[in-house]
Amino acid sequence: MIHSNSNEKYFFEINKDQYNLFYFNLKDKNGNVCLGSLPYTLKTNCKHGIRSIIRNSKNEERFEVEQDSFEDWFFWLKGGNGRIIAKSQEFVTKEELKNLIEDLKYLSLKAPVIDRSIVSKDIRKNKHNQRIITPPPAYLNEGLTKRAYFAGLAMHAIISNQGILDKIGQQDIVKTSLKYADRLLDEISKTEKNMI
Repeated sequence: MIHSNSNEKYFFEINKDQYNLFYFNLKDKNGNVCLGSLPYTLKTNCKHGIRSIIRNSKNEERFEVEQDSFEDWFFWLKGGNGRIIAKSQEFVTKEELKNLIEDLKYLSLKAPVIDRSIVSKDIRKNKHNQRIITPPPAYLNEGLTKRAYFAGLAMHAIISNQGILDKIGQQDIVKTSLKYADRLLDEISKTEKNMI
């Protein structure tokens, strides 16, 4: 496989979800998501995340390769501080995964970045100045469930707590994140029932 000139094969896309959180995806030229970031509260941090992907992907030690319960392969890309920056898509074979890792080594700051988080103010309201319902959040377009999305947010909050990884293991972080996601979904469900 030829890995040179990854800037022509891939591009970054910045998006904003209905909770005003920013995230980026690395997509191939066909628009398939290869890598997705955790959510950011500020767009500037999201842009720093993109630069961090480019910088850290040069270092093989920053990739943590895992296999999920369905035997698909994926990786976490971590920064120099050990924090997770992004997660790859799932691959059927480890070879496919390694090809993406090899491609990422050739990314540079010249890789295109498309900012889809900018929405014109007049699009959000109709001609009668009524608020238009927001389209489904981007995580649904990427195949994530609400539970997985909220668990990812919880996991990000847990991991950003300094020293937490030394105190509890990765499996406990996953279980705790899912527990928070389930609680949040229960509360949302209760609130929606009360509104009807």
